[in-house]
Amino acid sequence: MSTIITFAFGMFFIVSINMALGPLFSENTSIRNQLIARTIGEYQIASQRRYFENRNSQFWGDDFNAIGAGYEYLTTQPYFNQIERFEAAGAVSKDGFRFSRIVMVYSLNRNLKGSDGHTITLMDSVCGGGSIITASKYCPQNDVMWSSLDADAYYDDILEGESARIKKTITKFYRNYGVAEQFTGISAGTIDTVARLSGYNGTAQSCEGIYMLDGSIPITCDDMFNWWGTPITLNIVGSKKIYLINTTSIIRSGKNVIIGEEASLE
Repeated sequence: MSTIITFAFGMFFIVSINMALGPLFSENTSIRNQLIARTIGEYQIASQRRYFENRNSQFWGDDFNAIGAGYEYLTTQPYFNQIERFEAAGAVSKDGFRFSRIVMVYSLNRNLKGSDGHTITLMDSVCGGGSIITASKYCPQNDVMWSSLDADAYYDDILEGESARIKKTITKFYRNYGVAEQFTGISAGTIDTVARLSGYNGTAQSCEGIYMLDGSIPITCDDMFNWWGTPITLNIVGSKKIYLINTTSIIRSGKNVIIGEEASLE
């Protein structure tokens, strides 16, 4: 009888422990998931910041696993090394535009692995079908925590800003016309960069100060170069007609998107 009692007591003890630990395990899982979500969020913010710093139409590029200066803190975030990160740098296509996409995935089932060694969720999209590169919108499979960024989400704002850039510059030529009765005295037929015509031959990165175009039009670095550091071109048709040409690094239908602005009083 004593053996039976001991056995029964032991079973009761084990069950009691399991019942007591159940909520604790659930709480630990919840805390873990919150930490993972926070780390994914931190990496997403850093990726977006990196995109606007690089200005080369990529988030991290070929070195998306290499954490650059200023982002070392990411490696200290909980579960960072268990979060898989994949970038299709300039490879995704939608509505004719080509752009970069970055995906961050943590598989709750760590046994889900594809033949390429990545979490299987990186291989296919479940919203519309296709891969990370071909899907118009990327959504991974179940049992993961994830986030993704598509660079084309920024294109409208960037292009609007680039259009505003050359509109601002063109008003300087209109002001000059009010004084000199011509947009510029530079010879008709001239096509050159605003930078060179203003006497600046350096890069966008080293540009600073104010320069004078045609001796009377104040030109800043924002007038000379676009967001990517590409020089703005001035096409002088005549003293009363000019064009500003802004060649962006945004690709659509295989070609750079070009923004133009005309000043004409003919």
